Amino acid sequence: MRVLSYLGNLVVFVSLAYYVYSYFCVKSFFRGANTDFKHHDFSKHPVSVLKPLKGVFPAWKDNLESFCRQKYPVFEVVVGTGESGDAGLKKILDELGWCKLKVARTVSNPGPNYKVGNLISAYSVAEHDILVISDADIRVSPRYLKTVVSRLLEQDVGLVTCLYKGVNCENFPARLEAMVVQTDFIPGVLVAEKSNAVRFAFGATIALRKATLESIGGFEVLFPYLADDYQLGNRVSEKGGKVKIAGEIVEHVVGKRRWIDFIRQQLRWAVTCRVCQPVGYFFSILSQGVSLATLNLVFNSCHWLSFLLWLSVMSARYFTCHDLNSRFIKNRDVKNVLWLLPLKDFFTTFIWAASFLVRRVFWAGNYFLVKKDGTMVPVGNKYRIKPGS
Repeated sequence: MRVLSYLGNLVVFVSLAYYVYSYFCVKSFFRGANTDFKHHDFSKHPVSVLKPLKGVFPAWKDNLESFCRQKYPVFEVVVGTGESGDAGLKKILDELGWCKLKVARTVSNPGPNYKVGNLISAYSVAEHDILVISDADIRVSPRYLKTVVSRLLEQDVGLVTCLYKGVNCENFPARLEAMVVQTDFIPGVLVAEKSNAVRFAFGATIALRKATLESIGGFEVLFPYLADDYQLGNRVSEKGGKVKIAGEIVEHVVGKRRWIDFIRQQLRWAVTCRVCQPVGYFFSILSQGVSLATLNLVFNSCHWLSFLLWLSVMSARYFTCHDLNSRFIKNRDVKNVLWLLPLKDFFTTFIWAASFLVRRVFWAGNYFLVKKDGTMVPVGNKYRIKPGS
């Protein structure tokens, strides 16, 4: 029991060290973000922005318009969609007639990742060599393209991606989602970035050249995968291209979330991470210090050392998250719910554990069975898992 007690305290101390280290990684990243574009002639690097779309939603016009208002000399925006004849889509495109917009209709989309089919459609009419891919729920600043492309032009960089934060959260589950992104996702990514271990990308932004995309087999190779963004970054990295994070933090417009949608989304993200990086995901439990410190405190019957570690972990968690939001991320939606941080952390630990028991996820209105290699197959509400699948 004494050995287990020492081991528990050691694990909590490692988690505390992670909170402190990740805090300095985030500070270092935002302080070092490059905003000087004067040494680049962007007119020589025209861009095609690819926007896959499945269904029109209220914030989509504003999101799309933010890409149209880029302070960039030569670019186009291409929407890939299967929503042919949609009245809402037509109205929005008419209102944005001043922007150089193209619409590529997806006629055949075999899936199971239907987003990939829309990307292939957009790619087929893209004119320029540099591609910037971004999900439909992303909103950006006018300097976005300059920030992303300047990073892509650095030596040996094969792909650029961006961090994101949840905004326009209209209800409580939406704010919790934004808090998960800000307090778990961003620090974890920037710890990896500090160690030069970023070999993945995020759907918020993926920038690369056509030649790079073709060298990994094009978008077509992504059809069977749940995490198409991860696969893109990972395959570029395997080909020797560096994956870098741009200094722009884009906005993920969350809107409203039902509780069931929030839970499904968190579970889908967790399962995605587990199948993509199984070893790293297993040890990510060490980043969940609040849960570990609380369990350790209970196990050790509130021993003074365990209590001191618990207090240190709680203090570090609150301070680091509050300070980073106040000084760098500046997200009011998250600020309003930061007092719930410990409960959110307990929930995150529960999702982490549940992800090892779940292989079916809900995405874009369909259920999918996720296999060990990250591929997925559509299933109904009832299914059987074949041995070894």
